[in-house]
Amino acid sequence: MKSNSFEIKEISICVNRNEICVKGNAQQGVMHYPTSLYVNHSQLNRILGLLEQLNAATDLAENFVSQVDPDGNVYMFLNSGFLDQTSISMEVLESEKAVMKIRA
Repeated sequence: MKSNSFEIKEISICVNRNEICVKGNAQQGVMHYPTSLYVNHSQLNRILGLLEQLNAATDLAENFVSQVDPDGNVYMFLNSGFLDQTSISMEVLESEKAVMKIRA
């Protein structure tokens, strides 16, 4: 794992509540710790795009598993155990680009 990196173990999405949780192990300097990060849709898109680049031979969409709990909440899970590369830079999660406005 690189310095200031995040090794992804699981991505879980609760569709009904728009909650996205990324679980894994973070490394910042000499510290290693398991953590769960709640991300927004833009961050999720960047994470999935980077995972697809790092694991070009694997189709991520086929490995998402859907589940419905007794309350009717729909969950989607992605376990990273089948991926070769799961470590991403923390900068991917921290960087937010300025929103551009389109004017006609």
